[in-house]
Amino acid sequence: MRANPLIFKISHVVHTERFAAHVVGCGRFLMALEDGEWWANGVQPGPIAGGGETPALAFEDFQDRFRKVLEDFANESESCQEFEERATRFFGQVDIDGEQVWSAAAEELNHGGELEPPFRDLPTFEDEFRDEVTVEDLEGFVHTEGYLALPPKAA
Repeated sequence: MRANPLIFKISHVVHTERFAAHVVGCGRFLMALEDGEWWANGVQPGPIAGGGETPALAFEDFQDRFRKVLEDFANESESCQEFEERATRFFGQVDIDGEQVWSAAAEELNHGGELEPPFRDLPTFEDEFRDEVTVEDLEGFVHTEGYLALPPKAA
């Protein structure tokens, strides 16, 4: 099994009767082919994995599971603040063994190592990367996962 070190950014809106929140999670995972199936194994957050016949399906399953965890936290929380605390605590969980494998694989890439064919064409994240989750309280305003903004101020 060769582990491919990848990073992700997942955006999701949760809605409950008590609050709505926009969540953005940036983290790390390892993608590997194991026994004929692709697996996306979370490094941070660690306690999450998704599988599928292709890397795309494995990542889709990973995203679905990530969003399901957020939905569960939201439904169990009395407030957006409590939800944010739960999401932050979850996101802070690191798979220590996975982190060592991820770091070694990323270091290998930095020194000329090759990715497997499905991953060679992925863009390289050029900015400084941090594992983090942010929660924005929508204060009762509900929107979808599309883009929402105010127009620019006139000059």
